[in-house]
Amino acid sequence: MYEDVQRLFQDDMVVSIEEFFDRFDPSPIGIASLAQVHVAKHKLSGKYVAVKVRGVLCCCLGQCLSFSFL
Repeated sequence: MYEDVQRLFQDDMVVSIEEFFDRFDPSPIGIASLAQVHVAKHKLSGKYVAVKVRGVLCCCLGQCLSFSFL
């Protein structure tokens, strides 16, 4: 499942997770039917953020991916 997050992040943000974050926990801290939330450390600001990933669980249905930094 994390491989899907990596691929979708790259497609949507046009950079890899490793380029955008110093740390990105591959295990989500929350999962719902259409989204999951990961903890990450933003490279530029140095702040820890919650990253909501939508589209991972339904990517095979052609849903759009969206990332929200909470």
